[in-house]
Amino acid sequence: MAERLSIRELADAFDGLIDMQAADRLAWLDRSDLHPHDRVRLLGMLEADEQPSLRFLDEPVLVHAQILGDESHAPVETDGLIGRQFGAFRLERLVGQGGMATVFLARRVGADFEQAVAVKLLRRGLFSAVEQKLFRRERRLLAHLEHPNITPVHQLGHDGAKRPMLVMKRIAGVVWREPW
Repeated sequence: MAERLSIRELADAFDGLIDMQAADRLAWLDRSDLHPHDRVRLLGMLEADEQPSLRFLDEPVLVHAQILGDESHAPVETDGLIGRQFGAFRLERLVGQGGMATVFLARRVGADFEQAVAVKLLRRGLFSAVEQKLFRRERRLLAHLEHPNITPVHQLGHDGAKRPMLVMKRIAGVVWREPW
């Protein structure tokens, strides 16, 4: 039986296959003396590459900006969220928004201490599998990072509409606005 490919060898094989027609890919795979596990991995990678919803990062940023249109200049809709409570936190005011999420200043309610936090919610309308996957990835990464220059995450969860959210330490400062 063939030896398993290293990650580099697997990536090189995929790079070569991706430029071939489907029939040529299968012929190459049939001719190659691949470990069965590597063959399955390569076929899975090729299948994933064919799915447009998984190619989000391959598209230029301007394509995504056009999808958002002029929303970046429009007033931010808070969907009546100001004053609502999510878990132990009540949203007080809008802090800002980016292309993917809206951030609110919130306070812990019902505790014997006061705590101001930032609550980040996935923007309404961005509920596709890709956006949710990216936001979940961001939450997972932030939850594991510990560094003085990275805002700590206090809590992960969902709001009442099942929108992914994260609660972070509030950092007071000036909000930077995109120039466009």
